[in-house]
Amino acid sequence: MNKNIRLWAAVLALCLALSLGLGGCAPKNENQTAAPPAREGVSTYGAGENLAPDGSPLETVYVPGILEFDRSLQPFTRFQTSPNGLYAFDELAQKLYEFDGEGRCLREWSGGYADYEALANPVSSTWRLEAREDRAARATDYRVLCLEGGQESEALSFRCENGTATLVGLEEGFLLYRFGWDENGVNAFTLESYDAAGQLLQSRDLGEWMEIYRTGDGLYFFGFDSRGVYRYDPVDSSLTRVDSVPEDFRVCGFQGGAVSQTDVLYLTDYSYLYRHRLGSGENEPLFRYDALFLSEGVAPVPIGGTESFFFLDLRNESSPFRIVSPVAKSSLPAEKKILTLAINEIIPEEKARHLQYGSFHDEILDFNTVSRDYELVVRNYADCPDPFLALSADLAGGNAPDIIDVRGFGSAICSPAAAEDLLPYVQRDLGTDALLSGPLAAMITDGKLLSLMPSFSLVAILGPASLLDGREIESFSALSDLAGGAERVFDQSLDRESFLLWVFANSRRDYTADQAEDLLRFAAALPEDNMQIPEGLTEQEYREALAHGTVFPVDYGPIRDGLQRFQLALIADPLGRTLTTGAASIPETEGWLGERVSALGLPGTESSGIYLAPTRELMIPQAAANKEGAWAFLSFVLSDRYLVRGFTGSFSYGIPLTRAAYDRGMAQYEIWMDGQLSGTVNGMDYELRYDPENAKALFLALLDEVEGVCRDGDELYTAVRRTAEAYFSGDKAMEQAASEIARQLRIYHAEQGQ
Repeated sequence: MNKNIRLWAAVLALCLALSLGLGGCAPKNENQTAAPPAREGVSTYGAGENLAPDGSPLETVYVPGILEFDRSLQPFTRFQTSPNGLYAFDELAQKLYEFDGEGRCLREWSGGYADYEALANPVSSTWRLEAREDRAARATDYRVLCLEGGQESEALSFRCENGTATLVGLEEGFLLYRFGWDENGVNAFTLESYDAAGQLLQSRDLGEWMEIYRTGDGLYFFGFDSRGVYRYDPVDSSLTRVDSVPEDFRVCGFQGGAVSQTDVLYLTDYSYLYRHRLGSGENEPLFRYDALFLSEGVAPVPIGGTESFFFLDLRNESSPFRIVSPVAKSSLPAEKKILTLAINEIIPEEKARHLQYGSFHDEILDFNTVSRDYELVVRNYADCPDPFLALSADLAGGNAPDIIDVRGFGSAICSPAAAEDLLPYVQRDLGTDALLSGPLAAMITDGKLLSLMPSFSLVAILGPASLLDGREIESFSALSDLAGGAERVFDQSLDRESFLLWVFANSRRDYTADQAEDLLRFAAALPEDNMQIPEGLTEQEYREALAHGTVFPVDYGPIRDGLQRFQLALIADPLGRTLTTGAASIPETEGWLGERVSALGLPGTESSGIYLAPTRELMIPQAAANKEGAWAFLSFVLSDRYLVRGFTGSFSYGIPLTRAAYDRGMAQYEIWMDGQLSGTVNGMDYELRYDPENAKALFLALLDEVEGVCRDGDELYTAVRRTAEAYFSGDKAMEQAASEIARQLRIYHAEQGQ
């Protein structure tokens, strides 16, 4: 029967391919724009278009890359130029940093936004401004402090009743830039110069708000009203206008002569970044960036001491930090080779701009950013009547994609006859020691690695240790007796389809007729739909709330109330802090049960019965035109940045396959394992106690005992499910259905050589 199914599918796919132009349907290729012909002498690389505003080729190509900091930062950390690279302010952590041009931390210290703002106003290491707000008097008291011989002394103190002050340290004294207003609301801007003893030397009215910038050898003021650039002369404390900024341009920053021989000003017209050498009167376009999704009003930030620039790509949550650097055109190929990733995802129109690549959005953005050789585009089969058959037609008809997101098409697409063996690639470029050995072994079929699962969950039954420890559970009937009835094993947390998927899909198990009968009898006691509806919601309201993410399908209420004794758990990490939808938590289950939990594999089997459930899965078809390029992307996806959340250190989409990401995440979980959890499930606040050592040990044991992969879509599961449904509907007797399932399993395992 299985051979007939495969033959029928192959014939249908081939007919469909021929009748529909080798495509099955026309998958959406919204982001697969035709590559423009390479202009002679002009690279197709760059942060934007490699043409100046007048259409002439830019002399230097600026190529974007990923800037990785050696500290964990939030995506929306604030940045500005420092003399040595970049200043950063992490508002959540209330920390300030200075990084060099390669993301290495030069120094870090605690501080708030006022301290960050002060970094923009250059102060030498000798001088410090201390401010204390007197809210009752609506005034601020300031002290100017001088550091000499390791000791601080006060050089000046003053009060501002209506205004603020900014300190600028000099070699022989300091400047105070004051902004204030009178009782009529008239603003005043004053620059005062002082000697080292704090004696006033000169005071001048500036007449407008100014920003202050220090380069390696100069101090500059930029006037917002006059648009003038003024250089400060320390000899007579004068300001000399040396240049001006056009009305439609914004100042990004200054750079000292160490990089460009002369002091330069970086400007933007919100499309291009320009270099303006002071006094030259010319704006040199460097690169176009208006398609780089910067935060509104933020232009690229010059990185002090380099010719590179920093910016935020707000489309990317995994690595929003970007660097744009100049490279020689001769080092780049004329154009990139196009790779195609097949997906089957419905992307809402309102999210298409920020999620045009589907589930691998961040990875594709980054890959296309840093790869010198390849450009990855998406072919979306979501609008095809049958995405599986449409993709099969493309594979058979010479229009194969280079990579397939298996989850969108079902595991039947990932067969030994269609999938490239990835194990030789892993051994050649990564080494199997770079991956978790147990899960990797579970992913290998007959010595071949047919797909790569960058992250996954573990599937096991969790239950009270008092019921499970020291017992051999030979059947689901025995498990039902322990729970006090089949309805009390999982209550409403598991439906028939999910149960049958777990016990049959991608199984290497071979059940006897008696075991199949036990499984069918237990499945019949399960609900057709697992609807744990929180109190106060109708079924329609619950479904809408699920869709909007305001309630969660994992509900511990029945466990708390004693209605449910066990849970078929999708375990994605030791604490349940990943982004994996529907994942359960060992500590929460233990906390709700009120006792230590144990894990149970599949009752009545000699093996562990602990399985992987891929949360992300990619394959390279044997018919792919560019397998090396496809592997370049698959290995790229195994980077820590996509497997571990940078700021929190927790697993992103489940347990990572790489040892590096796993060890990094587990180190963070070790810190969090404090024996208590709090949170909210479906509007109910909770605070639970659990045994952290047991939770960690149980998680590690499950990872070591994993023996196979459980996923949807294989033909064995389809056949078994059809037979089981015939029993549930009364069309077949229990004995007949169980015998047929046992026979189907024997045939399948014989065909597979098991």
